[in-house]
Amino acid sequence: MFVMNRLNQKVQNPQFRLQSHEPFPLLCQQIANNRINSRNYRYIDKPIIFSFISEPQSPVEHLLDKFPPIGIQLFLIVRGSLSTEVLLVAFKKRYRVNYDAIVVNNLLKNENENYQFLLINVTSENILKQIVDYKETIHVILDVGALFIDGTNRDIAIQWLNLLSDKNTIDLYVVYFDSDSIVVCDRQLYHYPFVTSPASERLDRCIFYLYKIHARRTDFKFSMGFKAAVTLENGLTKDRFIQAGMRMRKLRNSHSLTFWSSYEVHEQIKTLKTKSPNKNDFIKLIDILRWVYKNTQQSTWEGLHHWAI
Repeated sequence: MFVMNRLNQKVQNPQFRLQSHEPFPLLCQQIANNRINSRNYRYIDKPIIFSFISEPQSPVEHLLDKFPPIGIQLFLIVRGSLSTEVLLVAFKKRYRVNYDAIVVNNLLKNENENYQFLLINVTSENILKQIVDYKETIHVILDVGALFIDGTNRDIAIQWLNLLSDKNTIDLYVVYFDSDSIVVCDRQLYHYPFVTSPASERLDRCIFYLYKIHARRTDFKFSMGFKAAVTLENGLTKDRFIQAGMRMRKLRNSHSLTFWSSYEVHEQIKTLKTKSPNKNDFIKLIDILRWVYKNTQQSTWEGLHHWAI
C-alpha cells in the first residue's frame, strides 16, 4: 500500500507515497461485514444493512419501516466512520512518516547488521553475560522488548555493572530509571540522582539500562562510538521500534545498534523470512523490519476493527 520513494539521488529524506486508493473500499466492506455479523440481525436484513453502510448515497427512507430509530442512527454512525474519505485521511495522517523514514534509512546500514536470538527460558543474568561477552562493547541496553523480567531496573543495572570486572573501568557508572527518576550507580554500589552526580558530566564513562517506555522517551547525549542492544518483543510495532532506534541520535555517523530477540520472536521472524525470495537462514535487518511492519499492519487492522464495533 505504501512504498518508499526517493525523489532523486540527492534527496536525503526518503518519503512515503500512497500507491493505490483501491484497498480502502475493500477495507470498508470487510469492516462493515464484520460489524454486521457480530450482531444478531436477521439473515434477510443483513444485505439491506450492508448496502446502506457501504453505499454513502443510499437513502435512509429504505430503513424506516424495518429498523428502530436507534438502530438507524447506529448505521449512520458506522457508515460515516467507514467512508473511504475518512479512512483515507486517517491512513495518510497515520503514515506521514518522513522522519520515521529517515530513521529507517539510517538503520539500514551495515554497522547495524547485528542480530542475536536468545534461548527459551533465558534469565536476565544469562542475557547480560551474552551482552558483556559480545564481540563489540555495548554501552546501552534499550529494553523495548522487556526481556529482562526477573529483576527490577536497579537489580539489572547492578548485575550488569558487576559483570564488567575490568579494572580499567573503576570509574564506570550505570544509569537506570527508578520509577521516573534517573539514577546513577557507581562501582561502590552507591546510588545518586543523575543530575547531581559526576556521571552527568562524564557520559563516556557510563553504561545505560533503559527499560520499555524509557527506551523510547529519553534523550541522552550518548558519546561517539556508543553501541546499543535493542531487545525485540512479541508484537513490536513500527512506532515503538523507531522510537527506540531514535535514542541513538548519531546512527549515520558513530552510533550503532545490535538486535536481541526472544526465541519466540526469532521463530516469527524466521517464518516470515521463509516466505520471502531470500530464504537463507541468516537473519538480516530487513527481515526484522519485515516482521515489525507485519506487526504494525496487524495492530492497525485490529484497531480499526474495534473502532468500527
